[in-house]
Amino acid sequence: MKIEQLLLQGSGQFIEDRLVVRSRQRLFGVFDGASSLVPQLYQQRSGAWWAAELAWQTFCQQPDDTLLDLARQANQDIAHHMTRFAIDRRNPLHCWSTSAAVFRLLPNHLEWLQCGDCLILAIDRQGQAELLTPYSNHDAETFSQWTAQPDETLPQILQRLRPTIERVRLGMNRDYGVLNGDTAAEAFFCQGRITLDNIQHILAFSDGLLPPLARQGAMPDFSQLTRLYLQGGLEGLGQWVRFVEGRDPHCHRYPRFKCHDDVAALAISL
Repeated sequence: MKIEQLLLQGSGQFIEDRLVVRSRQRLFGVFDGASSLVPQLYQQRSGAWWAAELAWQTFCQQPDDTLLDLARQANQDIAHHMTRFAIDRRNPLHCWSTSAAVFRLLPNHLEWLQCGDCLILAIDRQGQAELLTPYSNHDAETFSQWTAQPDETLPQILQRLRPTIERVRLGMNRDYGVLNGDTAAEAFFCQGRITLDNIQHILAFSDGLLPPLARQGAMPDFSQLTRLYLQGGLEGLGQWVRFVEGRDPHCHRYPRFKCHDDVAALAISL
């Protein structure tokens, strides 16, 4: 078994993605934190940093537990720490949150759990890919209204779209799932199990690794992502994504909330 890891900081002040690699327990995964819409630091770290960090700690410290138990515990830990910092957990705009995509390798199978927009992709020995986890783009409504004027800056775009961004955020664990301390998140835990027969690579990644061209469509081009990975590994794929984003620094052509998002990705080759 070969393990490849990629963790890249984006344009933000902190890296708010995390990787879990526990080879002995054959437990792997990624987390993608999101801050509240009330900008504030807690012990000099953002809410997104805390959400991803707490989920990562739970999975690292209790790797023998089931994926479901670990996800529940991570969600509870986020709730506990928000209460510790006197955050109004009843208001989704104030809550920290993180997406998650985790899996465990068994002798002949793979079991996985996902919540949010992190993904797991399996590639067979013929180079064909299958997305194991459901794909959801809860920011599609915001991006559909993104059309920027030539001289409009990214802060101006975000200010103009603030009502839509807030409306989408209020849909956490009602329209889409995230770990944000709310027990309603458990209804959005997606789980599955597949045989490892004919599987050669398993990828888990945050949405920062998605090719920018795909983000505007109803469904990303996972065949393109697979081809780029098979050609250059995670490092090559990550460099290509950063190159394309760098050609659109003001986010006019490819709607996104910052020039470069954080990236957390891992690949297991069997």
